[in-house]
Parts: sequence; structure tokens; C-alpha cells
Amino acid sequence: MTPIMSFAQMFSVESDRGQNILPTSTVFLGLEPVDFFYRGSDKPEGTLSFNEPIYRLRAELPGLNVSFGYNNRVGDSDSLSYFNVSVGIHGRYGLLSRRSFTLGIPIQLRTDFTQTALRFNDPIRDDFQQSSALLGAGLNTMFTINNQIRIDISGMPQYGFSVTSFGGTGGSMWVFEGRARLYFDNLFDNLGLAIGYDWRSTRYNLQDDRFDYQIDAHSFLIGVSF
Repeated sequence: MTPIMSFAQMFSVESDRGQNILPTSTVFLGLEPVDFFYRGSDKPEGTLSFNEPIYRLRAELPGLNVSFGYNNRVGDSDSLSYFNVSVGIHGRYGLLSRRSFTLGIPIQLRTDFTQTALRFNDPIRDDFQQSSALLGAGLNTMFTINNQIRIDISGMPQYGFSVTSFGGTGGSMWVFEGRARLYFDNLFDNLGLAIGYDWRSTRYNLQDDRFDYQIDAHSFLIGVSF
């Protein structure tokens, strides 16, 4: 091996080591104000409506998103509990790729379970329990400011079907979702900081009019990327 080739190979190795490797996963924890309200045409005598924050835990992994939301005391006199779990598999079709800017179409298949339950016996109201499957596609863009700062913005409508209490009557649903992420990459070795905001509106149109609710939510998130 000539001295020139040896020097070039050593320089290549050092360059590779100096390159930043972008994180592929993020775990978020946050607070999510939720407006859960009845939107049907035949309003029942009692509803499960509330407008209060819940706690949100969210993991965004390559090809997979998992999310949990919970608050055991919501509604009038803390009479309700709220629980949500969502698991989605996703991909992205690239439209445009530049060094500092990318544009693509995200696609997602997601399952969701949402429950607003009574904490005390109530002869008028029934628990809201919906198991859903949804498919959506939207638009995504990412701006790379420098080697450590990225901004990721996306929006996605989703349509799906929902059933009551794991197999009862059901119907259709729409979800409109927007998402923004600010990443500070590789602050501590391969660990970074991520700040997120989600807006989501879910509308149920079910055979049983008692459960035609709408859920509007804003998530304020902070997390660790790796």
C-alpha cells in the first residue's frame, strides 16, 4: 500500500467518525388538554363530556408509533376516568429530497382503543368504549437547520371503523391530525432533546347515537431522541 493510499484511507475513517448519526427513535412525555363532547343529533339525558388535561406517553420508533393517554379523575366532581392506547405502523413515500429540506407522503395503519368510564354507579349514563382501526395518508416536510437542529411537520387525515365494547354495534370515524417536532440531536453522545406538539380531532359516527362523541386534543410533549 502506497503512503498516499494509506493517508487517504485514514482520512476517510476519521471523516466517517466525525459525521453525526441522526436519531431514529424518540420517547415523549407530555400533557394533553382534551375536549370530549357529545356531537350527535339526539342528545341523551346525561353525557360523558369533559374538558380537562390528561397525561400522554408516546414512543416514535422506526415504522412503529405507540401512545398511551390517561387520567383517572376528569369530568364533573371527578366522576369519570379516561384511557387511550394507540398502536400504528407507518411508512413514508419520498417526493423531494434536498440537503436541508425533504417532502414526502406519510402512510399509517393504526388501531386505537378509547374509554371514558364512570367511576361511580350511574343509572343514566353508559361507559364510552370504542375499538377502532384506521388508515390515513397525508403530507410531511422536514427542515434541517444545521447538524443538530431539525424541524419536522406533518398533517394526516384518517378514516376508519369503530366498534363498541370489543364487538358490539359500531360505525365510522374520522381523525384529522397535525404534528410538529423540534429536534436537538446528539447533545449527549447519541442522545438528543425533542419538543413536540400534536393537534388531533376525532369524530365518531356510530349506529348507537348515544356514543356520537368528538374528541379535540392538543398534546404538549418533551422527550429524548436516540
